Amino acid sequence: MLLHYGHFAFHAHSSFFREILSIRIQNSISKIETLKEKADLGDREAQYELGSYYLSNENKKVPDNEKGVHYIKLAAEGNHPTACYMYSTFLKNGFHVEKDLDQSLKYLTYAADHNLEIAQFELALEYYTGKRFPSDMSKALHYFCLSAENGNVTSCETVGTFLTQGIGCKPDVEKATKYLEIGSKLKSGLCKYQLSVIKSIDNKEESISLLKESADLGFPIAQHEYSKYLLFQKKNEKEAEKYYKMGIKKGDSYAMNCY
Repeated sequence: MLLHYGHFAFHAHSSFFREILSIRIQNSISKIETLKEKADLGDREAQYELGSYYLSNENKKVPDNEKGVHYIKLAAEGNHPTACYMYSTFLKNGFHVEKDLDQSLKYLTYAADHNLEIAQFELALEYYTGKRFPSDMSKALHYFCLSAENGNVTSCETVGTFLTQGIGCKPDVEKATKYLEIGSKLKSGLCKYQLSVIKSIDNKEESISLLKESADLGFPIAQHEYSKYLLFQKKNEKEAEKYYKMGIKKGDSYAMNCY
């Protein structure tokens, strides 16, 4: 009796899930048809969504790159920031369009200037390296700053380093501190270490606290500087050994030689 009930339940559940799946497929088809209608009428958000759909595996599990690029291009021409970023990448790499670095730079700049963080970071890198576009350290710093303000840790570290060391700009410790503090809140060991160096001038207690936080996050220089502080100033060999060992695990040659 239980066996028959289980057999019946299995078929009932299978039927139920097939019906749900059928409804979902119909809803999905209906949604795509609606998006296409809107996209063909010039709705840039619909163009972006439809382009993303065609470029993904959702489209019958096989991307349709030609259609995808077509709709992303339309959205980019309508100044959709994310579409501009995507289309700039297609133009840069010649992905189903003719390679065009000038147009790629134009769309990437638009996306970056409209607060798209990934575009800001990529544009900063392009100006810094000069691999595809002419190198421009002033513009690189500008877009790294925007990216950092939007929470990119690598940009915080880069801006902090540029401003403290005067790379491509005049040294500005006060401005550097602003970006290093953003990076510190995002748990960057490098930012905490650089802040520790800055604070060591007039706030020893905060400097040591930041040095420890940086060491705990695994930043090698901070680890052996903090271990030296523990060993020579605090006379705490056990705690100093702990940080030396942390450095050894990271493969730090200084720690290996000292241990």
